Amino acid sequence: MNTAKYIAKNVKRLRNERKITLQELAAATNISEHYLQRIENEDAKGLKLYHIEVFCKAFGVEPRDILN
Repeated sequence: MNTAKYIAKNVKRLRNERKITLQELAAATNISEHYLQRIENEDAKGLKLYHIEVFCKAFGVEPRDILN
């Protein structure tokens, strides 16, 4: 599985576990709902370290929780 797929799987999992809507995650990360949907659907291009950092901050997790 490539890195983008791990990110997609874990962002969706963490968001669902915490009962956070896409709208709430968009506000917390300053990433558009549309792009978050693309990330979760493994259709996003150009994911960067920045995205991992903001997801970690929003979910209160370490990078390994997003990348594993």
